[in-house]
Amino acid sequence: MKHWIRKAAVLILALSLTLGMAGCGSRIDGTKTAVTVDGESISLGQISFDAHYQAAMMYTYYNQYMSGGYYDVIYDEEAGTTYGQGIVDSTADDLANLVVISRHAADYGIALTDEEKAEIDAVAQQYIDANDKETRDKIGASKEDVVKNLTLYKIQEKMHAAIGEEVDPEIPDDEAQQTSISFLTMTVPSKESVQTEDPSLADADDEKIAEAIAAADEEVKATMQQVLDELLAREDNATLDLKEFGTPFSEKINGGVVGYTTNAETPEISAALVEKTKGLAEGEIYPEVFMNTDGSQYYIARLDKVFDEERTETKKASLLRTKKNEHYDEVLNAWKEAAAIEKNADEIGKIVLTDKNLFLFKLSEEELAAMSGQ
Repeated sequence: MKHWIRKAAVLILALSLTLGMAGCGSRIDGTKTAVTVDGESISLGQISFDAHYQAAMMYTYYNQYMSGGYYDVIYDEEAGTTYGQGIVDSTADDLANLVVISRHAADYGIALTDEEKAEIDAVAQQYIDANDKETRDKIGASKEDVVKNLTLYKIQEKMHAAIGEEVDPEIPDDEAQQTSISFLTMTVPSKESVQTEDPSLADADDEKIAEAIAAADEEVKATMQQVLDELLAREDNATLDLKEFGTPFSEKINGGVVGYTTNAETPEISAALVEKTKGLAEGEIYPEVFMNTDGSQYYIARLDKVFDEERTETKKASLLRTKKNEHYDEVLNAWKEAAAIEKNADEIGKIVLTDKNLFLFKLSEEELAAMSGQ
């Protein structure tokens, strides 16, 4: 499922921003019950606020890179569901999940502190203060609705951490072991690349194109071979920065360091890199220029470490996060199956998100960059 920890933090930071209307919309009676979870109500105002907030966030982000409609676009042809409707429906589901989680908080000794409650109240008041009554009426969310949502987010954050602590934190070395490889690479020439370098080939026939590709390919191979020969002539390459060494030979040379899970059935990197470096001593360079498996790149490679401790620890942390998230999802799904969740589709359907009826954040350039993670 989608985890809400990061979203909750962003919401608390962004709530004080004034919302502006991109279009007109009818008022929503936010007091109506939209969803119940074991008899506990989620109001239409709660769903409306969160759905409009998500839509404003998405618009703020995507509008930097594209223009035009988005929320009226149909993504489910069979059901005729638009992206706007999808956001509303998923918001209702997500809030229901949060209520399910919160109803088990006492079992884990989870509660909000007075300080956290005061902070949530202050943030909710910012929403009231920053938006006029007409805007708030059209969203349909009261201060109480915002307080409830923020409370649910905070409880979920704490519950996610607590449930995650139930898993065994030990990740075996043989499951996480990372092997690291340094490499240099040049792209195998193609029709597009030779035509870009020589515009006179734009209308050339296939024979001329093939000749140009072959000539460019020989040049690339010769450059890579020159780099390799000079590397092999050195006494010690074990700690040499291959990229720093290789890039002066050609601006087309690239390089770096990659790692892969040593005992994985399918490596996360080019199979050719793995195959050619297996059996080498640490610090040893493979004695030939070789291609990757799809024939798009020439490589020079060095085996750095069979057991890269730093990368292995990073992998262990990643695997543990995945393990905790999977356990959290399993626990939540079991709770959801046992819960009585009822949705009022007629009420939820009154929340309409279209390209003509959006609430947008009024952001400075600095605020926009901060919300976009730039």
